[in-house]
Amino acid sequence: MASCTRVLSVQPALTAGSAIHSKPCARAALLQRPQCPRQQRRAAVAAALSEEQQGGRAQDVQQPAVAASSNGAEAEDDSRDFAVAMAKIAWETKAEDILLLHVAPVVYWTRYMLICSVFSRPQLNAVLGKMTKEAAEVHGRRLSVNPTGTAGGWELMDWGDVVVHVMTTEQREYYALEDFYGAAEEVSLPFDQSDEAAAVDSWSKKL
Repeated sequence: MASCTRVLSVQPALTAGSAIHSKPCARAALLQRPQCPRQQRRAAVAAALSEEQQGGRAQDVQQPAVAASSNGAEAEDDSRDFAVAMAKIAWETKAEDILLLHVAPVVYWTRYMLICSVFSRPQLNAVLGKMTKEAAEVHGRRLSVNPTGTAGGWELMDWGDVVVHVMTTEQREYYALEDFYGAAEEVSLPFDQSDEAAAVDSWSKKL
């Protein structure tokens, strides 16, 4: 293994004046003294490690932000798709006044809120059953709290990021739930509710 050797030279005695003036030159000579191969290799390795660590820290700072942004967008799309799917079930089950709101900018505990009206408890139960089945079998989602199943006219289904309120027309008019979320954005739905009046008549005859 190569080693660094020090060469000592004997300098002639200097006067006090010349010694004072020679100190800066001596320091400069020591600073400019060439390194031996082993020292050069160590310096090169240290520089490379320092550069790699700095690059790694920069990536650590940037990558989580990008990943969080990407995951957030994917979760938002998944929540919207699921909420729209539940709204479609309400429409197919002849619910009325189906309203889907993007409430994430307004509340912290959910992203989307779906409100729809029904005309009887049997219709309400039909909406609950179809939504619960679709959520579990197609979307792999389970309710955090099961509906009460009582004789009341208002049921809540909570999937965390999506909350569904199924209410009778009387309950909805009385509580005016959507008025509490006036600042939320209404989400357009991929079906036409203009023919619901005729559909409601046919549904009522089946009850």
